[in-house]
Amino acid sequence: SNTSHPSAPLRVVACIYDLRVGGAETSLLAEYRRLHQYNIDASVLCLGEDRTLEKEFAAAGVPVTFVPPGSRWSRGRYIVRFLRHGNFALVHTMLFWPDVIVRPLARLCRIPVVSSLTNEYYGKEHRQHSHHGALGVIVAQVADALTAKCAAGFHAISARSGEIMARRLGIRNSRITVIYRGRDLEELGRRTPERRLAVREKWGLRETFVFLCVGRQDYQKAHEIAVLAFSEVAGEFPDSVLWLAGREGGNSPLVQSAIAQSPYRDRIVCLGERSDVADLLSAADAFVMPSRFEGLAGSVIEAMSLEVPLVLTDIPVFREVADNRALFFRRDDAEGLAASLRAVAAGEYPAGWVEELRERAEQVFDIESVTAELANFYVKNCRKLPPRPRTGGF
Repeated sequence: SNTSHPSAPLRVVACIYDLRVGGAETSLLAEYRRLHQYNIDASVLCLGEDRTLEKEFAAAGVPVTFVPPGSRWSRGRYIVRFLRHGNFALVHTMLFWPDVIVRPLARLCRIPVVSSLTNEYYGKEHRQHSHHGALGVIVAQVADALTAKCAAGFHAISARSGEIMARRLGIRNSRITVIYRGRDLEELGRRTPERRLAVREKWGLRETFVFLCVGRQDYQKAHEIAVLAFSEVAGEFPDSVLWLAGREGGNSPLVQSAIAQSPYRDRIVCLGERSDVADLLSAADAFVMPSRFEGLAGSVIEAMSLEVPLVLTDIPVFREVADNRALFFRRDDAEGLAASLRAVAAGEYPAGWVEELRERAEQVFDIESVTAELANFYVKNCRKLPPRPRTGGF
């Protein structure tokens, strides 16, 4: 982009719920530690209390403020004071509560605000499976759509998420900029034979074929489908194992039930939340992601970067990210996934795809180029305010 960057530092604050280890939080850290290169002074405001990544943000030189506990009124007043006295040129909200709470407050303070579109929310499945119930999801969608009118622009992490959420929130496509989430390819490293051997020796693996799933155990990730599919093929490949890396979630009882019923349950390993996913990918022989829907799926990008064969649900965002270089199976189709597992274990994954996927990761998903796009997006929107509603509103 030819967007010029400001001569004086541009003060931007990202409003996120908390600093748990998740896709939005880790991507924010990777991007914000680099924004100073573009003369952007970035900080973070958190509405929640989880401080897991606080030390990492501090080490990156990114100031983090947590809204003190209290009544809704006192917390709202604190946010307004924070925004008014922060001399911010732009506010960036991420995920539901920061979106619906901070967007109108930023508008009240006459500060331009942009928001991220990170997933495919408010669809039929969301209404059916949310613990808030269908009515709760509909109310959330209405609140999100109304407060979205306060935003100057939107950042979609994939073309698919932008397309879906534009329809569901009534946003014009012209207001949406697609900027993929990136990964620090240098930090991930390379999948060298030495690294692979070292990790496999650590886990006591010899000729074992490792299928790896990464992600929290929620309905969206559908790990139970991977368990069912592996149970179908494990007898044909006696030296194979299935690793499930990710924290427990709402779908954990179903996943555990599927494991308990598998005749090969001793070869299905739940690794829990991990900080060494890059090493696990280096040891794995295939990356499996049976998600029912996704906004982008950073772990797919990590697998691409480390040249691991991909076995993915046939959903549009995976086609978009992997550029069709994966073995695809129909959603919720355990038999279809089993066929793909057989194919990849039998060596039928095209040899050249992993190199091509690595090249795609370097060209499209490298954190340096992604951060440059985000900086241009900020500069473009820092002086924008949506027009005031004709009647009422902020």
